[in-house]
Amino acid sequence: MLNNEMIRYIVLFVFCIYFSKEDIKTKCINNKAMLLSACIGFLLLLFSVDKFVYISNISAGILGFLISFFAAWLSKWEIGMGDVKLIGTAGFYIGMISLQIAIFWALVLILLLGLIQWITKKITIKKEYPFVPFFTVGVFIAFCMRLFN
Repeated sequence: MLNNEMIRYIVLFVFCIYFSKEDIKTKCINNKAMLLSACIGFLLLLFSVDKFVYISNISAGILGFLISFFAAWLSKWEIGMGDVKLIGTAGFYIGMISLQIAIFWALVLILLLGLIQWITKKITIKKEYPFVPFFTVGVFIAFCMRLFN
């Protein structure tokens, strides 16, 4: 893995940990911190020497934001705008393939936790979970897959 790419993953992971703590406590993500993370991700991307990576990650950021925004709209805003902005921002850092891996694993983990708690009757079917902690684990899994690939 290239040094610039590893730095982008690590910086994103640190921001995700911060956002996870916020999401668990308040179910909100600070807009100023999100803007800061997006700007840092974009700046780190500018230092990429590969034009394909640059274009791919810009596309991932834009598409990630638009697709998750559309999903939030379809769900009647059950998906929070902080989650939408984080997915778009993460695209700048890690690109489309890793973003898809992170989202996939986040959703699988939420589903598994929800099913286990529902089967054991610890929750009702309408239980809400903060998305960002699961997304953080998904980013870590994507990082490990990229590292050992």
